[in-house]
Amino acid sequence: FDRGDQAVPPLRRNQFGAAFGGPIRRDKAFFLVNYEGFRGRLGSTRRPIVPSAQARQGILPSDDGGERRVTVAPEMRPYLDLFPTPNGRDFGDGTAEFVSQGTLKDRQDHFSSKVDLLLSEQLRLSLRYTFDDGDNAFPEPLQVWTFTRESRNYFFHSDLQYVHSPNTIFNV
Repeated sequence: FDRGDQAVPPLRRNQFGAAFGGPIRRDKAFFLVNYEGFRGRLGSTRRPIVPSAQARQGILPSDDGGERRVTVAPEMRPYLDLFPTPNGRDFGDGTAEFVSQGTLKDRQDHFSSKVDLLLSEQLRLSLRYTFDDGDNAFPEPLQVWTFTRESRNYFFHSDLQYVHSPNTIFNV
């Protein structure tokens, strides 16, 4: 949605990780550890609607296609000044665009590990631990505040499997 007269905001994404695993004890115990990271920066063009330059001076459009003048109360001026000055299209109805670029930031880290144990010919145990941590930040359209979301999760999973017969397996 960016126009040709504007620079397209950049997009940067990096995904990386590593895995390592192998036997702890030959044919009896195995392990695997894994890490994955993600970093993202996404530029985006924002186009919120703000009071037009004329509306800030009390010049508003009228129903007959002309304009009418109103007095902006001095008590309202500080609130009107909270809105940025428009720098985009004027819609002719007292509003205009404020065009700006913001950056959405994303970070994710994921770690997991697993151990498989063959306790006997009939009994198998599997243990898994997962840790996930992330946050992202994004500015609101007028670029007054930046909102953030954070998440952190821990998971532990175990599975005990008993092979009673070739036709019957019990999972706990």
